[in-house]
Amino acid sequence: MSIHDQILYCIRTGRLRRVGTSLGEPGVRRIFATQQVCRVLVGPWANETEAVRSARLHADLDSFIVGDDITVSMTPRRAGNAYMGVLAPVGDGMFDIRSRDPRPGLRVIGGFAGKDMFIAIRVFHRLALGAWGSDQWNYATNSCKADWRKLFHPYSPITGARIHDCISPDFTVV
Repeated sequence: MSIHDQILYCIRTGRLRRVGTSLGEPGVRRIFATQQVCRVLVGPWANETEAVRSARLHADLDSFIVGDDITVSMTPRRAGNAYMGVLAPVGDGMFDIRSRDPRPGLRVIGGFAGKDMFIAIRVFHRLALGAWGSDQWNYATNSCKADWRKLFHPYSPITGARIHDCISPDFTVV
């Protein structure tokens, strides 16, 4: 069974769902999300503030899906204002998509199952993660790696060392 077969199996069993754009635009890249990520995207939300924050996150994910030119940091902890960045250790193949506005910012952590195919594993509030290397960051990255293994064992995400294997040409490395 290939990783693509495992993705299809996860979709059939409800463990993954393909994320469409918020406006129904066609996508050139794909995001598949776990139930935890989908709950953040589609609710139910506790209040209007959460609903607005979710809509903004979805709009940020739209940029990836529709093939916008995105910025990608290939140096952990040096992302600056990049849209997406590889997380340390690079060999684990975990990335985060950064949704910064409105505050509090959110981080969608996941990995690439193929070129232009991002698997969104979990969403975290950036402030709750604390400083890089904190127990919270370690929990976030380790739990995402464990969730990946549960979904796709024995397949690992594409490592972050070669971004051209992950994303088609509409990106800028920062």
